Amino acid sequence: MQTPLLTSLPPRLLYIIAASLLLICLFSLSHFTKSQYTPLLPQVQQTPNHPNYGQPPEDPKGWIKPSLRPFDPATDGDNLFYNSEECDAKFPGLFTEIDVAKARGDIGEIPFHDGDKGYVKARIYKGKLYIVAKGDDVWHRQYAILHQIHRSLLTAPNPSEIPNIEFQFLVNDHPAPSTWSLAWSGNDGEVHDTWIMPDYGFWSWPEPHIGSYAEAKEKIEEVDRPLSWADKQGLAVWRGTVHWNGELRGKLLEVAKGKPWSDVAELDWKTNALKIEEFCKYKFLIYTEGVTYSGRLRYFQHCRSIIITPRLAWRQYQSFLLQSSGPDQNYVEVAPDWSDLEEKVQYYLDHPIEAERIANNTVRLFRDWYLTPAGEVCYWRKLFQGWASAGGEVGELKLEERGRSWESYVLMGKLDWEATA
Repeated sequence: MQTPLLTSLPPRLLYIIAASLLLICLFSLSHFTKSQYTPLLPQVQQTPNHPNYGQPPEDPKGWIKPSLRPFDPATDGDNLFYNSEECDAKFPGLFTEIDVAKARGDIGEIPFHDGDKGYVKARIYKGKLYIVAKGDDVWHRQYAILHQIHRSLLTAPNPSEIPNIEFQFLVNDHPAPSTWSLAWSGNDGEVHDTWIMPDYGFWSWPEPHIGSYAEAKEKIEEVDRPLSWADKQGLAVWRGTVHWNGELRGKLLEVAKGKPWSDVAELDWKTNALKIEEFCKYKFLIYTEGVTYSGRLRYFQHCRSIIITPRLAWRQYQSFLLQSSGPDQNYVEVAPDWSDLEEKVQYYLDHPIEAERIANNTVRLFRDWYLTPAGEVCYWRKLFQGWASAGGEVGELKLEERGRSWESYVLMGKLDWEATA
C-alpha cells in the first residue's frame, strides 16, 4: 500500500528525500564504526598554530601518558630515553640506594685518587664525559663503567637534567668513602659512606666468558623460556672456589656432599664448569658471596629458578628488591651454616606450585623489569642528580680544566700521549 503523502510528491522531491536518508544512514554508520576504535590519545585541534598541537588536553580524565603506563618488557626494556619523571614512574623504588646516600648529607671532599687501584676520577660537563685521573688496576672494568656512563649521557632525552659534576668511582670489590662503589655492607670495619653504582657486568664481563650483558641475557632466555617448571632438573646447583669466603663456601660443600638433591661442587674449569645459561636448567640456584658480593646474582635473577642464599652481607643497587617471604617472594633464605638447606630444597620439591610462583616472581621483577637496560640508564642519571645535590656539582670550567674527553681517551687508552702526526 502506498502512502498518500509520498504519492502526491513530485518524483524529483522523492529522489532528494531518498538521497538525504541514504546520506544520514552512511554518516551514522561511519560514526558508529569510528566509535568502536577509540584512539589512544584524546583528539585535539591538529594545527601547528594551536597551543596544544600534538598534546593531550589539560587534565584529561582517564588518559595516561604512554611513558607513564605500567612497564611492558617487550616495548620498554630497551628504551633508554626516559626522562626523570618517567624513570620514577617506570621503576618505583629503584633509586632507594641513592636516597639513602643523599640522606647522609654532604659528600665532603673527595679522597685523593689512588693510582694503585681501580679508581677513576672524572667529570660530566654540559652532558659530556671527561676523564681526570685513573688507577692501573682492572682497567677493563673501568672501561665498562665509563661506557655505561657515556651511554646514559648520550640517551638522556633532556640535557638539562644532567648536572655538571666531578666524581670518583672504584671498580675493586671493597667500597671507598665518598666514591661510587659496586656494593656496601653494614658490617663493622667496612666503609659505609659510599654511593652504589651498577656493576660493570651490565656492560660486559668477559673474564669468565660470560660476555656482554645483552649476549648473556639472550643466551639465558634461549635456554630458560622453553622450559616448564617440570622440565627443570630438581637439583640445587653451585660452582665456585673456596679460596674466597672459605668458611661459608666450605660449609656448603660439606652439607651438600653426596645428597640426592645436590649438584654442588668446587669449580674445575676443565671438568665441571657450567656456562651461565646452563644454570637455568636447574630448579635451585645456590648463591654465595665472595670477597664481597658475587657478580653472578644478576644472571641468576634472569633464570626462572629459585635462588637460595644465606642472609646477604653486601648490598648492590638492586638488593632492596629481594623478598624472602610473602606473595612477592623471589628467593629463599637459609641459615648461614646451611643447616636447613636440605629441608628447604625438599619442601619446594614437594610443593611445586609454590616453588614455581617464587621462580616466576624472580623473572618478572628482575629479568623483565628492573634489570633491563632501561632501568640501568635511569639509575645512572638519577645517580648524577643525587650526587650533584649532595655537593658534587661543579661550576663553570674552561675547556682545559675539564680533563681528557671520553672520545679521545677511549681511542688512546691513556690520558696523555705524544703527537705523532
